[in-house]
Amino acid sequence: MASWLFLATESELIEHQKLTLQIEGQYIGLYHLNDHYYALEDACPHAQNFFLLSQGKTVIETVQCPFHNALFHIPSGQCLRKPGRDLIKYDIRLDAGEIYVYL
Repeated sequence: MASWLFLATESELIEHQKLTLQIEGQYIGLYHLNDHYYALEDACPHAQNFFLLSQGKTVIETVQCPFHNALFHIPSGQCLRKPGRDLIKYDIRLDAGEIYVYL
């Protein structure tokens, strides 16, 4: 059953930073860009759980897979350069300085 789960506090994630989290057995990349928070599937879709995208290079609103060089748009999860596919983008909410994800 899906529910809202705690990810982090806003103070843990300063502007233009990212966190790698594992919640309910799923890797989630949490990004803070331009005063917005984004939660995306963190495992590279090309190699499943072998490479975490949040450990790749982040430039402006994109993250690059550290192994395959696939490129993803953080706000939408869209795959901009293959190999890969669009990422799952999770709904998040803020409540009193805490960040929650809907899983």
